[in-house]
Amino acid sequence: MILKQIEVKSSLIDDYTNCYIMQDEKTKEAICIDPGGEIDKIVEMLKILNAELKYIYLTHSHLDHIEEAEKLKEIYGGEILISRKGAENINNSEINLSNTIGMDIFTNIDSRVDDKDVLHVGNIELEVIITPRTY
Repeated sequence: MILKQIEVKSSLIDDYTNCYIMQDEKTKEAICIDPGGEIDKIVEMLKILNAELKYIYLTHSHLDHIEEAEKLKEIYGGEILISRKGAENINNSEINLSNTIGMDIFTNIDSRVDDKDVLHVGNIELEVIITPRTY
């Protein structure tokens, strides 16, 4: 398994967040977690890894975690996932905090996940653990 951490800066707010890429070395399948900014850095790492992006996982619905999800999907593919609670809130500008910059930033998702769901990325099994503040 390969795990890469990339510090990315939002293009909309003066904030950094961590984006993670996890990849099965044999199958090249990968998951990108929280693509919140600097899409070029993320795409560059996926290319270096020769990754086949299966999932784009959003840990919660805040702007600095969701900002580049749809763009990454357009460029590299992958299914955008978020928890059920996050899915309820992702297009609420007060909860995703895009109202703080005078914008409405929304993200389309493909699937919702629940606690104890298992995601398969190549031969890697990832169990979803929903925390109380996952929104």
